[in-house]
Amino acid sequence: MMSDGLSAPSVRKNVAYAAAFCERMLPNYGMFCELVGFTGVREIRNIMDLVWEWVYVKDAQIDFDKQLDKLEMITPVPDEFDLYGVYPALNCCVALTTTIDLIRGESSDMLNEVLQVSQDTISSFITASGIKNGSALLQEEQSFKEEVLRCLNEGKDVPAELKELARNQGVSNLGISLAE
Repeated sequence: MMSDGLSAPSVRKNVAYAAAFCERMLPNYGMFCELVGFTGVREIRNIMDLVWEWVYVKDAQIDFDKQLDKLEMITPVPDEFDLYGVYPALNCCVALTTTIDLIRGESSDMLNEVLQVSQDTISSFITASGIKNGSALLQEEQSFKEEVLRCLNEGKDVPAELKELARNQGVSNLGISLAE
């Protein structure tokens, strides 16, 4: 299984790694929902919490097929919205779907797909918005990746503080915060 820098990779650590990036993308989804009145914030938060439960509770019994069905129902369709924000929201859903597929053992390369979706979300945002400090977002993404790896490589279990680190004080990989 691909570990992308994990010193002692395991399915649980790979899922935790992917979950950290999904968690960091959630404010993008929340902002989109807030802007267009799209429902789904509570549902995606619940699904994300179930992924974290799977990471931290070794014998957690979660029906991820059901969660994928729920996620599909709250995944925005870009053709239905005339707003750039639909794409980061969609990417959040794609990353979370891919993380659930990793839990389900769909493919050993799912972790890298989640990391790529996060990176592509940033690159697309930089291009679409024309922001001048785009390299700062890319550097923050790299720093976040290094911090998550440091956290995961500290021991054999997934550290409790990873979830808080991933929440990134409510700031997404695009620098979006709903608290503002």
